[in-house]
Amino acid sequence: MKIKVSSLNKFLLNPPSTQEFFFFYFNKITCTIKWKKQLRNKVDIKNHVIHSLYFSHV
Repeated sequence: MKIKVSSLNKFLLNPPSTQEFFFFYFNKITCTIKWKKQLRNKVDIKNHVIHSLYFSHV
């Protein structure tokens, strides 16, 4: 959880180029799909919510 949040904070402090942004975004989708397939614990759901909320405001 902490790792995910700190990487998101870095992302917010240093906005990437459009290409990098899309790689970052699709990476998150891929991770979310993997999480859902592997295990459904509360930490994964929290991470998913954090990223969903962030990207919905971009």
